[in-house]
Amino acid sequence: MAKDDILAAVGDDEVETLQWHAVRTALRARHIEVDDAFSSATDFVAESLRALSPAGFPLDPRRFQKAFRNALLLKPVDNPTDFVRNYVLDVQPLQVDRLRLGIEHWRSLTRRIEELRAQSASLAGILRIVGRAVENEKVIATNSWQIARLEWEKFCREARRQEEVIAQFRSVAGKAEVEAAAAAARHAALEAEHKTVELSIRTSDAEQLAQMYESDKAAALSQRANAMAPLKDIEGLIASIKKAVELNLLVRRDDLLHALLSAVVVARGRAPLSEWDKNTAGRLER
Repeated sequence: MAKDDILAAVGDDEVETLQWHAVRTALRARHIEVDDAFSSATDFVAESLRALSPAGFPLDPRRFQKAFRNALLLKPVDNPTDFVRNYVLDVQPLQVDRLRLGIEHWRSLTRRIEELRAQSASLAGILRIVGRAVENEKVIATNSWQIARLEWEKFCREARRQEEVIAQFRSVAGKAEVEAAAAAARHAALEAEHKTVELSIRTSDAEQLAQMYESDKAAALSQRANAMAPLKDIEGLIASIKKAVELNLLVRRDDLLHALLSAVVVARGRAPLSEWDKNTAGRLER
């Protein structure tokens, strides 16, 4: 089937496609089987284009027909712009209001872009500041961690040293406990020995003599104290007489002075001081 079979001349250089029924009649006249299950030519073209379309790029029937018609009428291209407008792009009426809205929208977008650029620059400055702050915080955290690690290592060394000191103290304490036990045993032995010696001393003749001496000494001191009581009275009386004489209280009172002297002699006679002193001295020498 050739191109002339489906085209018909309508002018000097113009052609148009034949109607489908004419094409169908011509095909059947040539004994070509024709599938006439389509209700219209439009459905046929749409189905044909669907079958001929590459995967993922379906062909639009209207645009295909326009391009096919333009291809049939293709002339030498003098102006690419006119070619694109006439043969490639769809003819769209110019809408002034929509164009104005588009221009205004484009201007608003331009202003918005400038604002976003300024905000982006500000954001970049903020990000730089934040980056420096984060870096400083990172440095501070790293230094703090290093300091903490050094402190921890120092603490571990000190703990190990303290453990060694404690181990030494435990060793010394163990030795001290052994020595204390030995000292306690020696003390117990010495105490038992001391008690034995003390018991032997108490039961010896020398101890008995010492106890007798201490008893006699205590009795002698008691007797001496008893004997010294009248002497103290006499000394007090003599002191009173001396004071009375010094104060001239006994002038022309010979009778009273004689009575006082007699009292002194009597009191002295009651206490044999000379003999007691001799006896006491002899006892002490023994």
